[in-house]
Amino acid sequence: MVSANVIAHSADCHTTKQNTWKDCTENADLRPPTSDLKHRDWRTPCVSCFMKCTSCLPAQDCCATIVVMSHLGFLLLLLLQAAKPAPAIPASPGVYLRSGDAQWIKIEPASLADTQTRGMDLFILTDGLYSPEMTIVYRGAAAPLQLSVPRPTFYVRGIGSPGNAVMVQLTRRKDSRTLQTSASAVASDNKGGFRKKEIQSATVTAFADDAFSVTPDDDLKPGEYLLLLSLTHPGFDFGITVPKK
Repeated sequence: MVSANVIAHSADCHTTKQNTWKDCTENADLRPPTSDLKHRDWRTPCVSCFMKCTSCLPAQDCCATIVVMSHLGFLLLLLLQAAKPAPAIPASPGVYLRSGDAQWIKIEPASLADTQTRGMDLFILTDGLYSPEMTIVYRGAAAPLQLSVPRPTFYVRGIGSPGNAVMVQLTRRKDSRTLQTSASAVASDNKGGFRKKEIQSATVTAFADDAFSVTPDDDLKPGEYLLLLSLTHPGFDFGITVPKK
């Protein structure tokens, strides 16, 4: 801990003699984090101390000051990251994309056509030993929104929560797209019970005003996808297409 007399000593200090690296490294618990004893001349001034180690400021106090300043700086960085300012996302609840000319595009929810459940009778007969499966059917072989950017960022306000955000790939049919779920696949990191091969790894970034963004970690392959923000919402569908050359 920095001693209480450091500030008083600094105010009355008139000497310019500096402590050396040897002075500042004698106490192993308070060594400056940037010291490298193998390549330092112990007679050189202690340059790791931002306020300079003078003879009226004990070496251990100076080095402890640097340690405290480093810890405070790290805590400040964490606070700034936790309260990351959000882009100028529209105030109306919804899911948005930002176009190349910085215009906001609001995405419409996916159009749900049907929900088919298989194995419910076996689930009842086996007292839950058999896991039923569900097929969610979405209208159309392709989503109305087709993107040529393989790694889009979606901005969300007022819908769902960051903890429930998940991006999955849909199976394309002749005139529809489907998504399979199973009770046996439900886990803490897969609340919807989706097939692992269909889940797309994504980074969710929370902003200070309760909005958040979702960005896939890797480029998405051409195909049909769904962004889910809640287990009770049909989600937001989109497609990835290869730009024509």
